[in-house]
Amino acid sequence: MRRPSTIRLLALGACVALAATTAAAHGAVETSATNNYTVTYTPDDGMAPLTAAEFPQVQAQRLATALSNNNASVPGTPNGLHNGYVDQGFDAPDFDGAGRQTLVLDCSTIGGCDSGNAPADRINMPAATYRSSSEECLRGVIGHELFHHVQFGYIGFSNWSTWGGDPVEGTARVMQDKLYDDLDAHEHATAAVLCLETREPPAAEVADFVAQRAGVPASALTLLTVPTASVAGGVQIAARVVETALHKLHELDFDVRRVLAGYGSCPLPPVAAEDVEAIGRTNDAVLYGGQVHLTVESDDDDALRDLVERLPASASSDYGEPFISVLKAADFDFYAIDPLLFSPAQIRITSVGSGRSFEAGRVDLEVLERSFWG
Repeated sequence: MRRPSTIRLLALGACVALAATTAAAHGAVETSATNNYTVTYTPDDGMAPLTAAEFPQVQAQRLATALSNNNASVPGTPNGLHNGYVDQGFDAPDFDGAGRQTLVLDCSTIGGCDSGNAPADRINMPAATYRSSSEECLRGVIGHELFHHVQFGYIGFSNWSTWGGDPVEGTARVMQDKLYDDLDAHEHATAAVLCLETREPPAAEVADFVAQRAGVPASALTLLTVPTASVAGGVQIAARVVETALHKLHELDFDVRRVLAGYGSCPLPPVAAEDVEAIGRTNDAVLYGGQVHLTVESDDDDALRDLVERLPASASSDYGEPFISVLKAADFDFYAIDPLLFSPAQIRITSVGSGRSFEAGRVDLEVLERSFWG
């Protein structure tokens, strides 16, 4: 899709300005080996169906270990997030004078906690979301929320919102991966290739910027220019059908790190005479013909069932007409178009927790025929 967008760092948890309240204990506590972190949770009793509050003991222990442990610290693997941040030169995380507690719970009982949040005196995490998550995922999420408590020590919890969401969340997003080599590993290449959807060759300063960000010399960078109204232009857009589904998940605040696999198909539109017409056809190929299947980590089938209904393009109020008509109605302003339109026509999600699949949307041949041949 070519909807212009401001690229923002994906935050795994929301730093929400919640009033400091005391949550009731939930029946079990795991304690870190060092630095007095506690993880309070409701144990999984082994009886089906699970409640929204139940959480496996092994997962609670993984959280406690991630926060602080007495293992040997080596570069790329510190002995817990607390020690790792302190070793980077930061002050210790600030919990407003309270104990260093993490509550894993049914967040509907406290008005919600997104995929994790950080009030002044604790960390909250939704139990159902992380029951079967990998150790790496747990470490990334709790690392993000713990860094908010590092931030609070400098700016004060009551002042965080005045800094703006992007600086606060973006810094936490960077730091959650900073300490461990196995999170968001970076490639180091000797050459780079970038495909640009344009008819005009980029200026030299653009090429220099891309090379710098890719970490290669300009002489090792190849830039391909592909007009939208071309066979190659149609192919490269159709090939992004899975990416479009992931973008929609992000728009709906779903943690895309929980997506384990994805594949999709998309029709190739006929080549248009002009780029504007091609923008319409290529978008329609995805919106009315794209099909995607995602496999995700989740133990909450009800949440997935609700989520999948909001994923397809048909969930948007702008759905139903060829995209060129929608674009003209918006006076060619992409930002005036409902952002929820930009999604494949049909999406299926499979949960590795339950093995169940949920599907929504459909291929709309009538709109495709009007767009491609009308």
